[in-house]
Amino acid sequence: MSREHGALAPLGESDWLDVSPAQAAGASVIGSPAVLGNDATGTDPANAGFADLDVADVPNVTPQDVLERDCLAIVVTSPQNPRLGRILRSVASQTLLPARLHIAVVGLDASMDNVQTLAQKCLGEVDLPFVVQSSRGANFSQAVEDVLAGAGGPVVVEKNEDDAKESASSLTEHSWIWLLHGDAAADPDCLEWLVRHGSASSKIGALGPKQVSWEDRTDLLEVGIRATRSGRRVPEIHKGDRDQGQLDAREDVLGVGSAGMLVRREALEAVGGLDPALGPFGDGLETSRRLWVGGWRVAVVPRAVIRHARESMSKPARSTFAARRAAQLYNAVLAAPLILAPLLWLGYIVAAPIRALVRLAMKEPHMVWPEIAGAGQFIGKFGDLCRARRRIRGATSVPASVLRTLEDSPRAIRQAQRAERKALRDAAEMATMPDPITLAEQRRLRSRTRGWAFATFLLTTLVAAGGLLRVIGRGVLTGGALLPDASGIRELASMAASGWLPSGDGVSGPIDALWLALSPFVALSEPLGGSLGAVATAIILCAIPLAGMAAYWGAGTFTRAPALRFLAGVLWAFAPPLLASVAVGQVAGAIWHILAPLALALLTRCWRGQSVSLVGRASLVLAVMCAAAPLTILVVIAVIVAAVVRRSWRWLWISVPALALMAPSFAAAMGIGGSAPWRFLFAVPGVGLDTQPSTLGILTLSPTQYAEGLGSLDTGGRIAAAGILAVAVVGVLALFRAHRSAWIRWGWVGIAAGYAWALADSSLATGVSTDGGTLTPVNTWAGIALSCAALGIWTVLVNAGDGMRAKVREYPFGLRQLGAGIILLGALGGILAPAGVWAVNNTRHGTLTVAPETVPAIAQTGQQSDARSRVLWLSPSSQGIQAQVLRGDGVQLHEASMLSSVHNVEAMDSSGSVGASGLTDAREDLAEAIADINGSGERAAAIFGEHAIAMVVVPLDTDNPARAALVGELSSLGGLQYVTENSIGAFWRVTTTADVGPTAVSRLRIVQPTGEDDVALPSGHIGARLPVDQGAEGRLLVLAERADSGWRATLNGEPLDTATLGWRQAWELPSSGGELVIGHGPSVPWPGLVQVAVIGIAIIIALPLRRKRYES
Repeated sequence: MSREHGALAPLGESDWLDVSPAQAAGASVIGSPAVLGNDATGTDPANAGFADLDVADVPNVTPQDVLERDCLAIVVTSPQNPRLGRILRSVASQTLLPARLHIAVVGLDASMDNVQTLAQKCLGEVDLPFVVQSSRGANFSQAVEDVLAGAGGPVVVEKNEDDAKESASSLTEHSWIWLLHGDAAADPDCLEWLVRHGSASSKIGALGPKQVSWEDRTDLLEVGIRATRSGRRVPEIHKGDRDQGQLDAREDVLGVGSAGMLVRREALEAVGGLDPALGPFGDGLETSRRLWVGGWRVAVVPRAVIRHARESMSKPARSTFAARRAAQLYNAVLAAPLILAPLLWLGYIVAAPIRALVRLAMKEPHMVWPEIAGAGQFIGKFGDLCRARRRIRGATSVPASVLRTLEDSPRAIRQAQRAERKALRDAAEMATMPDPITLAEQRRLRSRTRGWAFATFLLTTLVAAGGLLRVIGRGVLTGGALLPDASGIRELASMAASGWLPSGDGVSGPIDALWLALSPFVALSEPLGGSLGAVATAIILCAIPLAGMAAYWGAGTFTRAPALRFLAGVLWAFAPPLLASVAVGQVAGAIWHILAPLALALLTRCWRGQSVSLVGRASLVLAVMCAAAPLTILVVIAVIVAAVVRRSWRWLWISVPALALMAPSFAAAMGIGGSAPWRFLFAVPGVGLDTQPSTLGILTLSPTQYAEGLGSLDTGGRIAAAGILAVAVVGVLALFRAHRSAWIRWGWVGIAAGYAWALADSSLATGVSTDGGTLTPVNTWAGIALSCAALGIWTVLVNAGDGMRAKVREYPFGLRQLGAGIILLGALGGILAPAGVWAVNNTRHGTLTVAPETVPAIAQTGQQSDARSRVLWLSPSSQGIQAQVLRGDGVQLHEASMLSSVHNVEAMDSSGSVGASGLTDAREDLAEAIADINGSGERAAAIFGEHAIAMVVVPLDTDNPARAALVGELSSLGGLQYVTENSIGAFWRVTTTADVGPTAVSRLRIVQPTGEDDVALPSGHIGARLPVDQGAEGRLLVLAERADSGWRATLNGEPLDTATLGWRQAWELPSSGGELVIGHGPSVPWPGLVQVAVIGIAIIIALPLRRKRYES
């Protein structure tokens, strides 16, 4: 069939001229421009890149009437497609015109005036019948199927009335179907090459053109599809690759893209058409696979070229990844054997959260949600997947092995990725490689940095070892604010999930967040016999070198001078607040001090840049610091304000871990009421110490200095005070330096804030001390506030010292050098003096000792048994008997809760006695039993049994005359059986009978209504899950824990009614048996799960992992 109108060929900027066949063969171009659509202006970006085409691009091929016009072209577009005019003109300019063009406009309600106008202008003078019709399809594949099935919306425009009458029947008359995307424009000879190649063999089912960039024809995009069985494409063509004919030898391929695909109608109908669930991603590969197993060939024709804008791919990766991932998974399950397909489907869904976490670890947070969304879309395609597998089964006519020779292995993908990374890396290195002199200087700087780092570690380790030599390697330590704690990760997790502290008779409230922050280290140490107490001991022993190395790293944010970083590390490691914290076992103070320079450095780096990893690390550091000192939440609030002001929303993540970790504690403090929330802000985890520093102690940054004047100090104190004074003088002189003046002033702001914090600490009680047998309110530990002041001094000195050496060397030797030397010596003296005094004093009379055995081994066995029995520890004094109910080997570190301490202070302020409501009831009950020891003793043993006390211990104290009287009274008490006395003390076993109290000394038991012996039941650390036998009506289930609304119990899933039984928690137990479940808090611990999720995500973000990217 000949063309009467000639060929449309491009010329100039964007005009398309009417060219005759003779002119197309090489004659001069004459004529006038064709009528263009509204988008065909020279400035339209949709038309960019077409100016490089000229008449020579139209080949002088075999006369076109050799090939029959037997092709239906289908263009799927949106109503307002800016590229549509170019696409229609490219169809009209084909050397072999389609027999018919169908323009499917996606969207039934869309206005198609623009499409109608463009079609009439671009195709009106061409011998090409066309139809413009709306389509109900939601994607490319569905729109094509609507066209072929005649199921589209109303026809908007036909070429002429005669064509309109034959439109329905003409759709089924053509042997070939040419599919065009709304962002793909074919070269003038594209269709001719496709048809010519397809006509050469009746077994060819589909052909695809070479795809090049819309903007630049020399940029290669695709020459067929190479992919694995799972649908992963081999990245053989990289961004910026030029089309040099390197892949033009290809013919048969696994698949071709649907953009520009020419498919034989017979083949398409035989395999079931396009998959309506796919598009615009994965549809070409899936159709090609079905054609292959249906006995058809799929080939690529490199001489046929189509320009593809890839609008879907040009969008940000996060907006298209979900659809691309869902399509890839869809194709992978389709290609899998039937027996593996369900497992593969489930595996891909389970892998989605894992892949999202990997994205976080690789610092790609913007890809986390697309990973989850891709799996969600994949799940939504389950029905389509089943139908697609049936389609494949119905279309298969040859063995599936025909695909094996065409599919690539995952190894090919890895090799291609490695080759690409190597090429980009080599190019980047060549582009950025410095000169040899710079390289040598960089090596010297790295060597000096490592050398001074080792010097920092060595010096701080030696000083720490000297001061702690008598306790190093001797096990878990105790003393001052430090207590032993045998809790493992399971116990910490149960306390966090339940909101119940197993301390004494139990306390409702969350465990201190600091111990939760240390739980990962507890979990790591547990296989080696570690526990919370062991981790706390390790922190105290390693605090000084850890602080030195943290400060050395943090100083690198402000200076590159290794020697100055060494001084910064040593200054921070030997700061008096840290030395005092180590001396008295204040774990929270040591942790806060270690992390403070890291927090300052990380926040500064985050301010300068937007590294995801830095944000993650800053969030973790601030979270732990808030757990150590809740008042640090003010820094978190400041970060939130800075994020809003700077519109740096990534900064908001810095606050999330801290808020998640501290939220339960803050909520519980608000629930106490009164001044408890304010007291809680200033509280510190650990045992409250009656260590109120003097004014001189605050000024010299020493929280354990009680002397009011220099004259009352000993020699060591005077040396340490002189050192701090020397450092302070250097800090004042730094104010006169112009270099880094802003940071120096901010450092003084930090000093002022620290001193204000310390003064507030000295006037606010946050705990209760029981030393000497009397209840005494104690103020909070001021060491953390003084660490804040020390951080300000550290900031001043580091920034003032930066560049000082180079500045001094600019002048000849004179007063400047002498002044600098004096300042340096003063700073060194001020740094080393406190450390030397501390090491000497701590060696002579340190507070820390090895944790002694407080509870006999036989009693520890009962504590760890299913009965979960307890030990009553009685310490007599001239002022009375101090009693403690122990669940472990002595009071445990986690029992010294900040909330409990604040609660006790609030109770003392209001009533003069410790505790309130349920707390007081249990204590009064126990106090009645202890008072009964000095009286008739009839009720003492019974009350002990109600508290699940199985052993009474009186510690060894030969110098205490009151002890002998107490031992005698206990030995004569009914219900107590004397066991023995050893180095721990004297102890008795509680052996109650039905006449004097419950016969079962157990944490959980059933009280019989008939007066029979109680039935002891096994229980866990906090809750219980066990089978219960049938029994009499009226039974009571009694738990030796304080009654609280948070307790819940179910029998066979049915909740039990609570019963009132004094201070104890009790339920009415029906006569039927079944599975009994007891717990505290919500059945699903959502707060704990949120905490774990947030901290886990923060850890993953903070990991030093990142995909290396290189710019070519």
